[in-house]
Amino acid sequence: MKKVVLTATTLLALGVASFAMAGEVEQISAPSHPTGAYIGGAFGWGALSTPSSILSDDVINFFGITNMKNQANGASFRANAGYMLNVNPALALGVEAGYTYLPDSQYSYNFAFSGLNVVTYSDYVIDALAVGKYYVNDQVNLFAKAGAAYVNQKFRQLNVDTDTPNPINSHKWMPEVAVGAGYALTQNIEANITYSHGFGNKNIQSNPSAKVPSFNSVLFGLNYNFNV
Repeated sequence: MKKVVLTATTLLALGVASFAMAGEVEQISAPSHPTGAYIGGAFGWGALSTPSSILSDDVINFFGITNMKNQANGASFRANAGYMLNVNPALALGVEAGYTYLPDSQYSYNFAFSGLNVVTYSDYVIDALAVGKYYVNDQVNLFAKAGAAYVNQKFRQLNVDTDTPNPINSHKWMPEVAVGAGYALTQNIEANITYSHGFGNKNIQSNPSAKVPSFNSVLFGLNYNFNV
């Protein structure tokens, strides 16, 4: 009987030890996602949310304006830097700052008294964003960003018969949000796609030279993390 008890006790002790060791191994091998500082760059599509016509219908009809055309989207790029901290194996929080170049929004139209006119909006964005990242698995993550964007805008109006006037500069702080997904190529390098939107002025026709419109972008990028 003593031998049976001793054997059972030994097996139980070995089982508990084995379970504890397995738990330790599992804990050590849990996913460890990159933390710390990172830099990144992205390229893709961007646009200012400008209307199809910069002038109201009343102005167009009164001044005999014709052939109104608008080009409001094109290539966009972004450079960013940030810092992330893991809250748990599935969640990370951090901050990010970046610079985004947006394509010009350009209008051209014929004015009955002065010929061809060209109006151009040239904008760039500097932002500061809070970042939340959820890891679906070791390689795939989903993220969201929110914060403030500082938009610098140059408004130019050119008539073919006159010299180019000095641009009118406007500045505006606006809320910005972004959502996207990332894929870990290596421990240090992540590929990602991001949609961003800045909430600017909606009715720019009321004061075209001073209003700063909203912006949108869809960018494909790479982030490099300095720590693993």
